[in-house]
Amino acid sequence: MSLGAVFLVALLVTLALIRLHGTLLEPGFYPELMRKSDVYRFVMGKALTTAIDEARRVDVGQFGGGLQENPIVTSGLTTRQIAAGINRGMSSRDLEKLATPVLAQIGEYVRGDRDTVVVKIDAGTHVRSVTNEVHELLKESGSYMLLIERVLEPRVREAAGEMLGSDENVSVWMQYLFGGAEGAEDRIVRVAMSALTAEWLAGQVEYALDEFVPYLVGESDDFEIRLRLSDVDVMPALDETKSILREADAYELVYPGVVEPTLTNVLGAGVGLPYGVRITADDVMGALRQAAPPSWVQQQAETLIDHVGPYVVGNSDGFSTEIDLSGNKREAAAALADVAIGNAYLALSILPSCGTRAEVTAARRRLEQTLPRCVPPGVSVDEILRDAEPRIVGSIKSLVLEPIPDTVTFDEARLRAALERSGGPETLERLDYVRDVMNEGWTYSHRDLRADLSQRGDAVQVLDKARSFLSDGYSHTYDARPMSGAGNRLEKTLDWGREQSDTVQRYQWIAFLMTPLTLVAVGLLGASGWRGRTVWMSSTALVSAIVIFLLSWPMQDALAATVIEQSGIDVSGPSSGLFEGTSRLLSGKWVEVAEAFSAEFAGGIRLYSLVLAGAAIVPLLTAVFWRRFIGPRRPVQQPPNLSPDGSLR
Repeated sequence: MSLGAVFLVALLVTLALIRLHGTLLEPGFYPELMRKSDVYRFVMGKALTTAIDEARRVDVGQFGGGLQENPIVTSGLTTRQIAAGINRGMSSRDLEKLATPVLAQIGEYVRGDRDTVVVKIDAGTHVRSVTNEVHELLKESGSYMLLIERVLEPRVREAAGEMLGSDENVSVWMQYLFGGAEGAEDRIVRVAMSALTAEWLAGQVEYALDEFVPYLVGESDDFEIRLRLSDVDVMPALDETKSILREADAYELVYPGVVEPTLTNVLGAGVGLPYGVRITADDVMGALRQAAPPSWVQQQAETLIDHVGPYVVGNSDGFSTEIDLSGNKREAAAALADVAIGNAYLALSILPSCGTRAEVTAARRRLEQTLPRCVPPGVSVDEILRDAEPRIVGSIKSLVLEPIPDTVTFDEARLRAALERSGGPETLERLDYVRDVMNEGWTYSHRDLRADLSQRGDAVQVLDKARSFLSDGYSHTYDARPMSGAGNRLEKTLDWGREQSDTVQRYQWIAFLMTPLTLVAVGLLGASGWRGRTVWMSSTALVSAIVIFLLSWPMQDALAATVIEQSGIDVSGPSSGLFEGTSRLLSGKWVEVAEAFSAEFAGGIRLYSLVLAGAAIVPLLTAVFWRRFIGPRRPVQQPPNLSPDGSLR
């Protein structure tokens, strides 16, 4: 009985070893198991779409980079579109082709045929293929325009808001270039966004990918993405600025922005005319504005924008614009005369009447040159103005208008001076920054990337590991020393499998030898004749095969649990984190693979046990029914004893 139990155990071990050589110790088993479990289509199908859906729900703060919205949502692409684009770049068949040689290496490593597992893929080709597919999808779907509206425009608006000043007395150039007036933020956004097109953004993304992908896959150790804003067509922005000028007050650009500084330099605080009348620079400005027709002002404003715009965006190193004021000066003379006479009338109307003879005499004498301190009796204000008007009006041309140049020149030096006066050195720094960015472009290099990632935990180490894998692949060499706990979970699992395989192959001869010897011992000790011994041996084999057949189901469950435990994947409860749904799916798929392996393994043992049971029945039945097979025994009759001549003796 005890020998039967020993034989049962030995037989079970033998069948398991035979099956082990057909599964875990067979390199081709691993790729076949993955194919049968439909792993590749699952990863590039359901797992991928679930990951995209979960990425779509990730809070924008998790992406970093100051984004206003989740870029996957902002792209406007559906999950199906994104997954389809990725699958065109990397299909499930492509993934299977990459994984098959790797899995075969793992099988050879576990069996001991090789001491190193090397994973090396043509990462550059596949990464470029995927990124190009997604890029083309973004272009075809119109997503780049949506990205401009929902990503770039908020950033431009934010930057414009930061540049806006709260001082209501900022110059007109501060208002038009950097904001400060009502609605300036919208105006800046309109101008900036008019120059950004979907075609431009698509070109920049394609260029950025060409620079970044070689760095990501380890083909280069650095990268520098230069956003070439000089490629932006500024004409739409200039046209948009002109349209805004037509909506706004173009006089505010031409006169306070260009003419007023010249008038202030020439006229100072004001000009004194005969009879004590003063004309201020504001009076002259008002008269010139009144004399200028709207069409002329609009034309001058657009000319200014044509010259100033390219300078501001860095397309030119300087500019010079001339505004002809000669015609306006002639038309302004009458308006200035009205202002001067009006000022004289106001001054006279508030003078008191002369009270003494001396005051009367002095007043009459002053009336010949200037305004008196009092009005003599019998002299009206109108009479005084009638006598003073010719001299006052005549002096306007020589004292006020002639000093004003017929042509006002406005160039980059005067623009910078105006900006510095109104906003200080910071304004010039802003202008130079805009010019540098527009002219040289915005750059982002590998140093910037690593600096940004250094603020996010171990993100730099993750990047380096990813680049190392994509560049050099993954390599693990077996160390014959006992496992010290070093290495990652995958390496520990590989080494554990390798050591178990070595142990099995080193001592498997014991089971292979013990199984037939034990069976023979059962026969020899069970009976003395060949039939009895055959019955004992075949019945023991038959019973053992049946028991093993029945035990194969609990063995299957136990084996699956062991594989899952050794893999280090926790499937005991719900996962948590950003991609908990995807993690749950992958864990569930691994459980399916483990169960498929255990079913394959245990199914083979069941088959072997059935074959063994069938093989044991034949000799058992033969031994039991041997007499029936050969029939009853009959005595043999001896022939009669004959003489040589044929007669009976």
